[in-house]
Amino acid sequence: MWRCIKNERGLSLIELLVATVIIIMALVGFSIFLAKGFGVINSLGSDRLALEFAEGRLERLIAEGAPAAVGWQTVTLDNHGTAATADDLVGEYQWTVVADPNTAPDGKLITLTLYYPKDPAEARLDGQKEVRLARIYVP
Repeated sequence: MWRCIKNERGLSLIELLVATVIIIMALVGFSIFLAKGFGVINSLGSDRLALEFAEGRLERLIAEGAPAAVGWQTVTLDNHGTAATADDLVGEYQWTVVADPNTAPDGKLITLTLYYPKDPAEARLDGQKEVRLARIYVP
């Protein structure tokens, strides 16, 4: 009924094992690729949020007439839409206002500095990124 050639005995089992190993290796590689991609997307999202906050705050400072600088202030850049604060992206910022002799006599240089965590999953500022923006303000 079933005829087997002596040299082909067990060949299909070996082919199945090799194919399984190849598929598993491909799936592991693809999952690592996806995980890294999501990490980059998350990091770039944090960078975008920080830059948007810094630009908006700097424009408000100019609209307010370049008020005197204050110390470091804490800001929540993203609350991830949850009530829990443990997963929030929190940063610290300050600004300086100095006279700018290169512009009109009453020109001012406003510099805003914002620090926020490199890893949004960690709410620590020891590993941090920085956004620094400067604008000249002439009343």
